[in-house]
Amino acid sequence: MPDLILLDVMMPGMDGFEVCRTLRASLKGSRIPILFITALNEAEDRLKGFDAGGDDYSNYRLPEKYFGILNFEGQPQRIAPTVLLPI
Repeated sequence: MPDLILLDVMMPGMDGFEVCRTLRASLKGSRIPILFITALNEAEDRLKGFDAGGDDYSNYRLPEKYFGILNFEGQPQRIAPTVLLPI
């Protein structure tokens, strides 16, 4: 299981909100943090992200509170890299 899931909202086929809802339904009881990192920055989009089960929402700038989890030299410090394929 991943330690953290980063999602964009604008994806072909299923959007990030639907992916989040699907992940939350399939990972019942799991509280893996899901963060939306997207260009959409309207209040309505943020609400959709939280309603879908997201834990945080940022407009393409990773919040500083996650800097301790990731470094930016390409290597995670405390999490294993995970590639999620379209569902």
